Amino acid sequence: MIINKTSSYKKSITKLKRKHKNKELENICKLEEILLNHKSLHALMISSIWRIYRFEKLIGDTKSIFSARINKQYRLEFKPINKIGYEFIDVVELDLNEISNHYKKI
Repeated sequence: MIINKTSSYKKSITKLKRKHKNKELENICKLEEILLNHKSLHALMISSIWRIYRFEKLIGDTKSIFSARINKQYRLEFKPINKIGYEFIDVVELDLNEISNHYKKI
């Protein structure tokens, strides 16, 4: 799987590094590695990792996006493409959002 990181994702990572949020950065690296190591969304869904990081498909305007909780404050969002059922090859976007701010309209 190929991961394309958005510019806002890169900015958020830099911000976390400046704030010395090492635990969050460690969890983000683990999640990136998990996404890279799984060949399909279905394989990820049936693993225990799905429940540990609270992976979920978002609803409403963001119904094509999945998210995983980093902690109570942050979540990692990803959007799969080339879907055939639950299979996907690439990740279009990888973004990091503060949960307190993710409902704001841009």
